[in-house]
Amino acid sequence: MSNDYERFSHIEVAGNAILPLVRAITVDALTKALLNKVGLSDIQPSQFYPLSSHLTLLADVDRRMPTVLKRAGEFIASEALFPPEIQTFEHFLAAINTVYLLQHRGYEEGEIGQYKFSKESDTVFIMVDDIPYPCRFDEGMYLGFAKRFGVGISLEHQGDSCRRKGDKQCSFRIELK
Repeated sequence: MSNDYERFSHIEVAGNAILPLVRAITVDALTKALLNKVGLSDIQPSQFYPLSSHLTLLADVDRRMPTVLKRAGEFIASEALFPPEIQTFEHFLAAINTVYLLQHRGYEEGEIGQYKFSKESDTVFIMVDDIPYPCRFDEGMYLGFAKRFGVGISLEHQGDSCRRKGDKQCSFRIELK
């Protein structure tokens, strides 16, 4: 994944999408230093912030503390707001792109990528994520939402393409247990 996030400087992300990362970082001094470094020192859930700053923060945490980034993805499940008709993990997977886009503003169609959902069977789903966020964050998010909906899953990062290696997308095979 490229660290050239300035191309996203005109796009904003909701504060409630940033706070799970803040909560996942348990060392207060480090949290403050990392947030101050990118100009995100006082995050409010109802405000929007530069996506470029948020992506820089995520990349820094991914480099320094990869397990924390995955845990932040898990925490987003407890923070995320989405329509009440989303009652199952499968419904969540099918609707995640809409929820993702609602957390951002100021972008042109296709500019911040998307989540693509497909179903192999009643228990196997494929997600292709071509978003600028680190894939470890997505891994944690899938695990967190599975827990929120009370289902066990196995999660496999599949194929050769990976944002961690600088590719545009990652594919995940998610199987209900």
